[in-house]
Amino acid sequence: HVNLSRTLDASCIAGLSGRTYTIFGKIRMTDANGTHVETDGTADASPRVSFTVDGLVSQKWNIPTFSNGTWSEFSRDITLPVDSSSAWKARVTIDRAEEKEFHITEWGMILNDSASPTTSPTKLPTSSPTTAAPVTLAPSDNPATAAPVSSEPTNLVLGSAALASASSECSGGFAYKAIDGNDDSINHSCCNEFGAWLSVDLGKDTLNYIDNIVIKNRKNCCGGRLRRFFVEVLDPNENVVFSQYHGGVVGNGAIRTFAVNDGSVGRYVRVRYEDSYKDCLHLGEIEVWGYPTELHAGSPDIVEMALNKPATASSSYNSNTLPAKSNDGDVNTIHHSKCNEHPWWQVDLEVDSFVQDVTITNRLSCCGRRLRQAKVQILDSNENVVDERYIAGAVPNGGVVQKVFNQDISFGRYVKVSMNRNACLHMAEVAVNGYPV
Repeated sequence: HVNLSRTLDASCIAGLSGRTYTIFGKIRMTDANGTHVETDGTADASPRVSFTVDGLVSQKWNIPTFSNGTWSEFSRDITLPVDSSSAWKARVTIDRAEEKEFHITEWGMILNDSASPTTSPTKLPTSSPTTAAPVTLAPSDNPATAAPVSSEPTNLVLGSAALASASSECSGGFAYKAIDGNDDSINHSCCNEFGAWLSVDLGKDTLNYIDNIVIKNRKNCCGGRLRRFFVEVLDPNENVVFSQYHGGVVGNGAIRTFAVNDGSVGRYVRVRYEDSYKDCLHLGEIEVWGYPTELHAGSPDIVEMALNKPATASSSYNSNTLPAKSNDGDVNTIHHSKCNEHPWWQVDLEVDSFVQDVTITNRLSCCGRRLRQAKVQILDSNENVVDERYIAGAVPNGGVVQKVFNQDISFGRYVKVSMNRNACLHMAEVAVNGYPV
């Protein structure tokens, strides 16, 4: 269910009591397969436009749509009450039609030229309105965005604090590739799960105003897999504070922009398939445009803590592949277990530590696919498991997999990598990023 919502600064209309605005636009609607949908403009299946101003004005109306893809034009006059001095926020919402996608163009809101209300404007604005307008939403092939109330939005995922996680990672498509600034690299979930997701943590102890979210689909293949998904903003407790549904297919290399800009603040942004939809989730890039509204003062610097710390393992293949080879700072050496056991490797950080993430560089020269179906765990000083992450798909030779923890519970003394099957465990390097406490 798409709920396209714009919250607008309406303080400029406070002194314009009794004046008439016109809200206008063009709309069409498609189903999850990208087929245009016809509705009669009266039933619940039709899209509904709602316009409200701080409890002073509330109007709602349905719009018919056409199966041949013709744009449906709408125009509605909104007359302000005599006393509109308290107005400061207006909201435009388009909703109702379940599991459908709305396409909107050439839309906005203008103040009529006349000093007294009129039934309609003398001329509907073009895609670049020239009529003086207290509020104008610039039309776009993608959902329009409105300017934030303060600060200049930047792409928050390119900041050093941003970390990406996924429901699973296969085919070398690690989650961080969706936020590396390179839309030629992709994340890639495993294809056998329902409700696959990708999440971006914008930073522990931060809140961020989100203006818009840009999704860039994989370029070279299989773009049609990206459909029936939600784009969500979550607060620090992982409660959803904003959600927009996209039902239709997104093609190879296609870009979709999801405007938030409704006052929502959050720590996480997530792209998530419907629970009933099973397919690979792969994105070229996700961009989150906004700015932080709250930062934790005095957070310790994140450092690598495992280098040359005591390491142990279930076994070693020979004297050249001892446990210490996986945290000696040299990716050309490896720890290699024996292959007839459920192997594990563990590093002692020597003091209780906060763990932001664990980054594993796989063996460079051979047999990388052995590293799969593995657990990465934080253990307390009594070696009880505090938290864990899972490596699902095979990691290629020299592949780098990052498992993000970064939660309030992510404190421990040991980090352990293990596989619950008879296999060889070999890794070139394990880095544990965080800070000692």
